[in-house]
Amino acid sequence: MSDTEVKKRLPFVPLNKPEGQIKPADLRRSNVRKILETELSKEINGVTRAEGLVARLVTMGIQGNLRAIELIMAYMYGKPQAQVQESDSKPFVLELTEGETTNEANSEADISI
Repeated sequence: MSDTEVKKRLPFVPLNKPEGQIKPADLRRSNVRKILETELSKEINGVTRAEGLVARLVTMGIQGNLRAIELIMAYMYGKPQAQVQESDSKPFVLELTEGETTNEANSEADISI
């Protein structure tokens, strides 16, 4: 027997049960939310499907899946705001002119040996 960890998978539960069949007419926008809430609230081995999805998302984030990390961070802290820089309608113009020099500036600059 090896020392590696064996992951236990939850049993597969098909959605197409006769008592819970989803018909195409039920897939209207107003009903989809109700159907998802019903399906995600079902328990398997004492854990709801929603809790299982969150646990899987966190596991994927820990394993380094960047998209899972982004999704977790967006839900926990909100999406970062886009930084928009407004540009002026006028172009930036820098004018360089020669200024008058004073005696102090010349005396410091023209030090001779």
